[in-house]
Order: sequence, then C-alpha cells, then structure tokens
Amino acid sequence: MNPSDFKTGSEEFIGEVDRRLRVYGNNRHFNRSNPLDELIFIILSAQTESYSYLETFRALREKFPTKESLFRAGLRSIEATIRGGGLSKKKAAQIKGTLTKIYSDTGKLSLRFLSDLNDDEVEEYLTSLPGIGTKSALCVMMYSLKRQVFPVDTHVWRICRRLGLTPQVPKPTPQMEKTLEAKVPRELRYTLHVNMVSHGREICTTYWPKCDKCMLADICPSAFKPDKVWGEWRNPQGFWKNYAEQKKQIR
Repeated sequence: MNPSDFKTGSEEFIGEVDRRLRVYGNNRHFNRSNPLDELIFIILSAQTESYSYLETFRALREKFPTKESLFRAGLRSIEATIRGGGLSKKKAAQIKGTLTKIYSDTGKLSLRFLSDLNDDEVEEYLTSLPGIGTKSALCVMMYSLKRQVFPVDTHVWRICRRLGLTPQVPKPTPQMEKTLEAKVPRELRYTLHVNMVSHGREICTTYWPKCDKCMLADICPSAFKPDKVWGEWRNPQGFWKNYAEQKKQIR
C-alpha cells in the first residue's frame, strides 16, 4: 500500500492511521480522571521525563493528601517536594497560583463545575489559569472531562507532519493546531492522540525514527527519509549531539 492509495488528510487516511496505531492499546499514559488532579499532573509533566513526573506526582500526593493541605502549603514546601522533577520553583508557583484562582473563583478546590460548560467555555477558563496553555487545557478536557478534542503535543505534531497532515514546520501555531483538530473525526480524537503519543515515544522519535519497525511506513510519505524540517530547525545538543557524532563515526 502506498501513500497515493489515500487522499492525504482524508478521513479514510486518518482512519487507517488510527486503526493501525491501536496496537498500542489506547494507553492513558497515567493521566488522571479527576480534572484538578489532571491539571496538577500536567503541570508537573512539563519538560520532564515520565519516570520523573510520575515520582513527583506521587510525592506530592503523599506529602499533601488533600487539595486543602496542598492549598494551605507554602511555596517552599511544595517546591521542596517536587524538586526531583525539575523546574520546581516555576511549577510550585503554577500549582499554588492555580489553586488560589480556582478557590477565588468558585469557593471550592474543584474543577467539577467545568462539566456544566461547553468546550469553548472550558478551554477559556482553563487557559486563564497560571501557566496553562491550549495543549494542557485540551488534555484536561480529553482525559478528565471526556470531551472530543485533540491535544497537539510534540509527538502528535511530529507524526502528523511526517504523514503530510500538517504544514512542514517544526512547531505549530494555535491556528495550525485547530486546523489539524478539525481534520480528525471527533470519534477518533482520543484514540489517535494517545496512540500517537505512544508511537512518538517508541518508534517515530525525534532524531532517528525507526521506520523499519513502523506500522505506518508503507503509507507514510516521510518513511526512510531524513527529517529536514526538524534537523534544520534544531541540531542535536548534549547527549543527542554526542550520540549523533558516534553514529557518524560508526557509519
């Protein structure tokens, strides 16, 4: 099967991608069903590896078992508890600021009221909270409120770009994210998102995608080709730079 067998961006093409990626089993990636827990979980996950933010979320829950105890805690105490996950000062301030605003707005430490709002209203409220952008808001909406939205994280954008579903740019604008969401049938948005995250972590990685192991290779126009868009925008640094140099020497 070749990419030409489908019209790029068609529902048929997207449906085939979704069908193949379901081998990952629709993994929730430890996201939470309670919307306020999910919001805190997302704040902790920013720019952090999964093993690290899972540990800091657990540590935070153990230190502050109720939202009230977390709300009353001082910034330094929160920061010390989550220090192992990185960016602890920034994340502690976001958590404290978020809880403070929610309590100020509603008199409660809960986001359950969002269930009564429409999608636009939910997104507007969530993005009014400290440090919460569109992607984070949509994750809360999808994982905790079961809304049919399509969060575009780095894995989702990279895979969709390589599949020819988006403009060939390394980072999307908000309008590009909305345009991509509109292409994805509502009933496929959850499964496509969670399985693209799995696929991006395991196979369609940033620098060296494993096209020889990819279940999408025969319908992907980028298969077995260098990712020029990403490579020209950001050269590997640190560990990745050393790894790249080692690969060149081996070749």
